[in-house]
Amino acid sequence: MSFFYINGYFICNNKFYRQSILVYIENYKFIYSIEPGLISYKQNTGLIRLNPVIKFQRTLKSLIIYKMKLQLLSLILTLNISLQLNAQTKQVNPQGNKPLVQTSSLNSAVKAIREEYNRINSLSLKSEKFKYEAEGCVEDGTVSYFKEGNVIVKVIETGSIGDGSWINQYYYHSGKIFFSYEKIVGGPAIGKVTTTERRYYIQDDKPLQQMEDKKIVKADARALEIIQTAYKLLKAYKTKDFAAALCNP
Repeated sequence: MSFFYINGYFICNNKFYRQSILVYIENYKFIYSIEPGLISYKQNTGLIRLNPVIKFQRTLKSLIIYKMKLQLLSLILTLNISLQLNAQTKQVNPQGNKPLVQTSSLNSAVKAIREEYNRINSLSLKSEKFKYEAEGCVEDGTVSYFKEGNVIVKVIETGSIGDGSWINQYYYHSGKIFFSYEKIVGGPAIGKVTTTERRYYIQDDKPLQQMEDKKIVKADARALEIIQTAYKLLKAYKTKDFAAALCNP
């Protein structure tokens, strides 16, 4: 038995059937002739005759339902993947990608920095602590990393040498340093011990405001050094070469 479809005519065993139509669904090609109701479909290879019309209608309905189910399943899978990606994105960077400071007002910028500082310190953060020493640079050095999810939001670095000791704290938003606190304690073996506290407010990797103890002072070269060290410490989390990050200018 041979089948052909040419210009609206369905040819079966060399007989012409008028008013024929082609129907394509997925990999199936249907040839439907209402004269005399001969139905056939083709999938990959081979042509199979279906008769009567009701059988074609049932088959067509089943395939339409099957196709709708596939489309629905595809939509569900796409939605599920999208939700998972959004969740992963939030886990990777729970702080979001927007800059912390979105104002040109100094007071508003400092306020935003303080609010983020307080928010970070109110969280229960995961921490990792590492020890290191470098001759002529630091004794009993430690570096502690604090994470919100999988993102480092805070680093505390401590050390001592001779009669002096220090503690430096670095705060990050979306991977960018926005605040640093520095405390230096030192003095002669016999004599008065002095304590100096410095706070660095930072916007777009530039000093925004610097305070020494409780006074606002002009930003100096130390502020730029703090910013550079903040990023060196992020890199050192992977290399664990803390001496290179903290002892080399």
